[in-house]
Amino acid sequence: MLIIWKKYGILTPVIFFGGVLLTQFLSDSAFGQHYYAQHKIMHGVGCLASSVVLFGLGWLLDAKQEPNTFFFIPMKYWAVAGAIFGIVTVVTGK
Repeated sequence: MLIIWKKYGILTPVIFFGGVLLTQFLSDSAFGQHYYAQHKIMHGVGCLASSVVLFGLGWLLDAKQEPNTFFFIPMKYWAVAGAIFGIVTVVTGK
């Protein structure tokens, strides 16, 4: 599979999945083993948290230069897509 990015756009999946993994680690550490797996709302919380970081970084980087893209889509728009996914996950609980 060919991965296409421009400037710091390659950080998009790293930040998104890193944030979700960090949420899993922190929730399991704070509330007990398997808390993340048993409470599906935490998946959405992880998506929302990493989307906030991704949007902020994309906004800061884009202010100084041309957009940082991943598959021709700017980082800020990936953050919006991740936030929508997180909201749907929190609302549906699945």
